[in-house]
Amino acid sequence: MANKKIVKATCFVFSIMLAVFSQTNAQISLNSIHFASIGTGTDSLRVSLHNATLPSLPAAANGSWDLTGVVDSLTYVWNIRVPSVTTQYADSNKYTFGAYGYLGNAGVNITGGGIVEVDVAIEKKEYNLTSLTAYPFDTLTIPEQTVTYSSPLVHLVFPATYGSVWQSDYTASTVYELTVAIFSYVHKPIVRRTYTQRKDTVRGWGEMRVRNASGFPSDYFDVLQVHSTAITTDSFFVDGVPAMPTVLAMFSLEQGKKDTTYTQRYYRAQEVTPLATIGYKDARYTQPAKATTHIQRLIAVGVNEATSTEVPIVFPNPVNYGNIYLGNFSTNGNTSFLLSDMFGQTIYLGFIDTSVMPNKIELPKWLTNGLYILSIGNDDKPLRKYSIVINK
Repeated sequence: MANKKIVKATCFVFSIMLAVFSQTNAQISLNSIHFASIGTGTDSLRVSLHNATLPSLPAAANGSWDLTGVVDSLTYVWNIRVPSVTTQYADSNKYTFGAYGYLGNAGVNITGGGIVEVDVAIEKKEYNLTSLTAYPFDTLTIPEQTVTYSSPLVHLVFPATYGSVWQSDYTASTVYELTVAIFSYVHKPIVRRTYTQRKDTVRGWGEMRVRNASGFPSDYFDVLQVHSTAITTDSFFVDGVPAMPTVLAMFSLEQGKKDTTYTQRYYRAQEVTPLATIGYKDARYTQPAKATTHIQRLIAVGVNEATSTEVPIVFPNPVNYGNIYLGNFSTNGNTSFLLSDMFGQTIYLGFIDTSVMPNKIELPKWLTNGLYILSIGNDDKPLRKYSIVINK
């Protein structure tokens, strides 16, 4: 009878631990108050075209997405959150006319209803087309201009939470100037009218981490996972009539061409630029083409951490024998841990005896090699999570 009571008590304690761990991350919602302190400045983004290193990023409630294993193609400084004359701030983006790129600042406002993009302020850019036409004075000019959308592009609707859906439908007209001798064009205006239909759905919520500017793992951040499907149709006009196919063919453009793009965006509080933006080739979001991560302000400070100088660490990692040790993890309460696989399934859990130094977790011998998530929490510190590699 005594043994049965002990078993029941142990099961009761573990069931409480599981409840605590499962309830630590409450469902995430983003509202205008979460973006109250947005400033302006120059930030860094990290781009990866090494698609084989991108992990699966399935839609999930209370998910955990780790991009620290992604191999980066390049890191560059990109002007985002720059001052704007017409809007609260702007994000610099790259646009193209065929193979010719140019920059524009996308003007964005944060309102009570959401984060909305309303225009693009384009910087002047000129290209010589001699290599294309064999005429020395042929040029393509993108004049300085502000392209105003017929209606706003909604990046995030407020409140944004699991299951939120919104759609943006708008047109935008951009002017280009062509000087091409064989067509007798001298700074002839060509207007590209783009019609965009974009549908956004919050398909998941949870936590994500990326690599910081030094290449080390960032903290985990609470994020909303947004799936976007955008359909764009381009039409080109010269003097109010459709442009000649031979003119468009010079730039590999087509009249009325329709393109569909699929994108995942992971939004966190206080940052209008997504923590990660993943472009996909397919509607099932299984064939990634490009990943961009925002590598600024990657330290998450909770209320209980704001005055603490301790940075808890776990070592060794990878683990090639039976123990994981904890450093800088002084506690005043009951400390428990939970080890889960990359699918979120609980593999092993228990308590940590903080009275014995060094603090350690003894791993079971039956644990197989692989990547795991170690969650550690107690009464006086917030839950922390670490990616652990077991390699015996």
